[in-house]
Amino acid sequence: MPTQIKFITVENVRGISSRKHVFETPDMLGNKFHLLVAPNGFGKSSLAAAFDSLKPRSLKIHQSLMHKDDAANMPKLEVVYADGGVEKTVKADDTCNEISKIFSVAVINSKLRPRAAARTGYIQWARPEASLIIEPICLVEKVPSRPGNNFTASSFKQDFGTSGKVLPNIRDFLANDLLLGRILSLPDLGKFAQKKVWRLIDPIVAAINSQTGTAAQLLDWTEQNKLVELKAIPELAALANLFEGFSQLSEVERFLAAYQFAKAYADDAKALAEHHAWRSYLAGKTRCVDLLAAVNSNPSWINVSVRETKGQLIAEFPIATKMSNGQRDLLVFVAQLMKAEFDLTGDLAILVVDEVFDYLDECNLLAAQFYVTRFVERFKANGAEIFPLFLTHLNPDVFKHSILGLGKGDIRKIHLLDKASDSSRRVGIAAMVRVREDAALKPFIGKHFFHYHPQNCDQVAAFKAKNLKETWGKSHDFYTYVFFEFAKYRTGAADADYVAACVAARIAIEKHAFDQLEPTDKTRFTDEFVKGTVEKLDFVEQLGIKVPDSHRLLGLLYNDMLHHKEQFDYISAIVSKMKNPAIRGMMSQLTVPTAF
Repeated sequence: MPTQIKFITVENVRGISSRKHVFETPDMLGNKFHLLVAPNGFGKSSLAAAFDSLKPRSLKIHQSLMHKDDAANMPKLEVVYADGGVEKTVKADDTCNEISKIFSVAVINSKLRPRAAARTGYIQWARPEASLIIEPICLVEKVPSRPGNNFTASSFKQDFGTSGKVLPNIRDFLANDLLLGRILSLPDLGKFAQKKVWRLIDPIVAAINSQTGTAAQLLDWTEQNKLVELKAIPELAALANLFEGFSQLSEVERFLAAYQFAKAYADDAKALAEHHAWRSYLAGKTRCVDLLAAVNSNPSWINVSVRETKGQLIAEFPIATKMSNGQRDLLVFVAQLMKAEFDLTGDLAILVVDEVFDYLDECNLLAAQFYVTRFVERFKANGAEIFPLFLTHLNPDVFKHSILGLGKGDIRKIHLLDKASDSSRRVGIAAMVRVREDAALKPFIGKHFFHYHPQNCDQVAAFKAKNLKETWGKSHDFYTYVFFEFAKYRTGAADADYVAACVAARIAIEKHAFDQLEPTDKTRFTDEFVKGTVEKLDFVEQLGIKVPDSHRLLGLLYNDMLHHKEQFDYISAIVSKMKNPAIRGMMSQLTVPTAF
């Protein structure tokens, strides 16, 4: 059963005093791509800042991130997750960090910073000169020491005995950081440091050493006479099974390779761990250099360096103005992704990407997502689970042609952080939206209820038959309700029905246009142009009547709201937009009709 994050709670970080994010419908599962959508100003970056402020033993935020700039407002981050169906809670505050004991965490965000430097010259003429820089990225805080050459084919054969030539060369295995990681993660590896398992292995080794012949003859003898005994040792069998996907070795050769790793661990477990750390570092450094070179479209004059300095591995970039915005953002993103690969360890990890995708063009967006996919697949290959959380203010439709797209329900989940209130999900209008294509209602709901029409259409019987609100069965009674909710929305009432407010906006816009028409044109407006508000407004402008720009812009809201989308919380998506002050301002300028 995959791990599931149920809730994330943030307290006293930037503009958030306390906010609990609930992740259900859809669930937040490991190794899925998760889009966390909310408007600007909601607090997405505060969520990222909380994770980015995790220290080994506590949650320490910078003074500039303190809620209301008050040091008395102590920050707190809490994660509730389900492991094997069992719900568990970990937290971090100024006194502890339980989160990092369970999840390794990495945050990717903008690294652009302004820099001012005084011009040279006479002091009275000196002026600060501004530039935009990309902060160097420390990929590895402490480069591991290069270990000695402790593990060689000759040393393994000599240690084995007179028949050491039977052993396969494990040089390639020792250079494979992925395999080494899996070996060192085996639950029973520690048993090779105990005498009990060697009481079973040593007699087999002695029996092989008692034989003579070529390497092939010794291998054949071992397969025929000792393979069953080797397979009966569960710790050795678990180790041998790891090699199956990494080589073309025969079964008996895999067990002899496993023997060498078991002996290396028994003789010097620390040296084996140091060897793995060094190989992992070299592999990661190579991937980083190659990846940055691959995404650098102008290597002849844009120098992105990856170098070791003062015991750290640093990625350095030229001044930001020397690159296009898209190239700059992609390079920095890839570098931070490589840093995350170095930082994220263990069985569970959280990767937070704070709005980086929001400012990439389509090609760079696809490229960035390609590298993220490879990153996640590499993490999964280690048998681990990762939660990639992409914070965005964009409509999820932007990602529909990508791995995060709406057509990829198996690998992505969309979470709308700014959830619509219960009043926006009332049975009434939400139910009407769902059944608007019903054969019995289609001729009436669109024309008389969701669009303006001067005729008070009576469909009380049809509403009753479809379990809709009977009190809304007459279209003008329905108009009265939506404008009542529209007034509440404009004043910022917490219990306003946003769906109703959207309907009211459309009715107000169409009524405003309708009132300016001649009688014959009014009939055409309501009865001929039935495909949508855009068509109606185009007709009005063709007659020489000016339609306010805001009336067309608001169509982006009510057109989406009044057309049901399966398996997508479209209501919350639109509500988050309607809470934007600019949108609320445009809505407030609409003329509310006094009669219908």
